[in-house]
Amino acid sequence: MFRSLRGRLIVLLVLLSAAALAAGVLMVGLFRQSATAQAGQAEAEIGRACDAIGGAFRNTHDRRVLTILADISRNTDEDGEVRAAALGAIRRINSQRF
Repeated sequence: MFRSLRGRLIVLLVLLSAAALAAGVLMVGLFRQSATAQAGQAEAEIGRACDAIGGAFRNTHDRRVLTILADISRNTDEDGEVRAAALGAIRRINSQRF
């Protein structure tokens, strides 16, 4: 089989296909890891932003902060995670005793 040129070509094509398939699988895996990491970073930033808003309320006790958070949590155009974070901040603020 390896004596003929056709046999060598077939083996080369099989090896090339296997290498391309392996590279494709690796690239898809790296893409998924990257997307997951970006989603995790975005979620952490949302949490920090809501904590900052809650900190502003704790420092000022301004009810407008609750109004802004309520508007965000009711806005259906906002991302679900943003709305959930705003609702969580409202719950944390309401659980505080003055």
